[in-house]
Amino acid sequence: MKTNDPLENMLRKLRYQAADERRQETLAKIFHEMDESREQSPAPHRRPIWRLTINTHSGRFALAAAVILIVLGGITFWPFGVGKDGRWWLAPPAAWGREIAESLRKVNVLIYREGYVFVADYGSTHISGNWSRWYKAADRQRHDTYYNDTLVSTKWEVPDDSGFLFTCDVSYELQCYTTHTSTSPQPVSDPVGMLRFYVNLLDKADRVLNAETFEGKECIGFEVSAAKYGDNPKEWTDRIWFDKETRLPVRIEYHGRPLTDHPEETLTHVQDQFQYASEVPVDTFQPRIPEGFVNAHPDTIRKAREREEKGEMTYASIPAGLKDTLFVAFRKVETVAYTEGGTRFYASRNAWRTDQIEGNRVRITEWCVIQKHDNAPTSLDFNDKDYRQVQTTVDYDARTCKQVEHRQTTWLRHPMDHIASIIGLIDRADRFYESAEIDGAACFGFDVSAKKYGTNPDGAFHRVWFDKATNLPVRMETHWPTSDGTGVSVTVLEKFEWNPVLPENLFTPQVPPGFTVVEAAGK
Repeated sequence: MKTNDPLENMLRKLRYQAADERRQETLAKIFHEMDESREQSPAPHRRPIWRLTINTHSGRFALAAAVILIVLGGITFWPFGVGKDGRWWLAPPAAWGREIAESLRKVNVLIYREGYVFVADYGSTHISGNWSRWYKAADRQRHDTYYNDTLVSTKWEVPDDSGFLFTCDVSYELQCYTTHTSTSPQPVSDPVGMLRFYVNLLDKADRVLNAETFEGKECIGFEVSAAKYGDNPKEWTDRIWFDKETRLPVRIEYHGRPLTDHPEETLTHVQDQFQYASEVPVDTFQPRIPEGFVNAHPDTIRKAREREEKGEMTYASIPAGLKDTLFVAFRKVETVAYTEGGTRFYASRNAWRTDQIEGNRVRITEWCVIQKHDNAPTSLDFNDKDYRQVQTTVDYDARTCKQVEHRQTTWLRHPMDHIASIIGLIDRADRFYESAEIDGAACFGFDVSAKKYGTNPDGAFHRVWFDKATNLPVRMETHWPTSDGTGVSVTVLEKFEWNPVLPENLFTPQVPPGFTVVEAAGK
């Protein structure tokens, strides 16, 4: 999309190439502000880590840095001004790197928020309720994990008298802790190493991004394929934005990372709310174990509670590699049509339609069309301001039409993402069926208890049948106990047509003349 600004048009045409090392972190947390008032009070028997800290050379360095930060209240970074109008980003990218590296050289302590967004194959997104905040100094770090506004856990990594790394991990959720000391001296870490890594890629990026405003700061950024700095898939893409005034990083995004056990989704990993040399209390890196907490790993306690609440789970033997094989076939699907009860579904990559049928007539038709400003691989993400879903509903009985725009938190889930999420449960199956004939096709299938995810009731389960010839679903059933406990309701997806040729106007909303438009606010 062109603008009248020759600067922005020129930036948009810039393209570069890259190479360096591999980025591999895939987590599942999202970060917001740390609330010190929710921290647990220290236990009277905690380890005297601060005493250990100041008795080491690196510890004295970190303490001095923290004290200086507290006294000075942070370091001011000044612009270096390139050109008559100070637009430093017009300079060659190598010059950017020198300016930014000079600012980063002054940083002793780095604090930032980190979080995650789950992105399904067909565009449904979900911002995780988990988030974290990192505190990183030259030889130690702290990691606070939250769920919404509740502090869930804290992990400290600090050196002891001998330079060995002492790790203390406290779970406030499960009221337990673990400690560990390394068996060899640990090297001093670089708190801004990841930032320097991206600065070094400035002159090798794929493209300069449109100017954005983050946290009230005007930013310029760039995008680079992760395949250019390591043996990574081409689908992995990174973005980084710099404050136009300070030249310092404001936001980093890692798009397209895989999710273990969830091949139907990818992970967008976000780092933002960077603080450079801000005030750091002297006890920031001092481990604290609350009184009464037990020495046990959180996974041990969590699994014991799950067994108590849900009972023992059974797991079928699934052929090796079958899950990957199913998703190889599924990702080749561009269009699909199927029936659920009295509703016929039609779906493509960027739109879907449902017809509610009664007898031989359609009572209600609903279209949902995804609209975005371009087809770039990273445009369909959570911070794309031009992304929206337009839902149009025509009620032929009431002779009305209603249209709703869905943005961000109210996005509708793509039907194909729903199907993919059920297929993805195959490695948790209760039982596996090697052979059966379903709707005249030779099939295999599985059952999986819905108790294996979420807090679902006893007796709830999914059953899925796949065509042996195509590895695509033939029939999908969801069995669910009724709310009054008197029976079980069964929802069936069937009569699948995979990659059918659909009419060009099938996903274009059509409102008959004379129908009343019902006002509906955007969501």
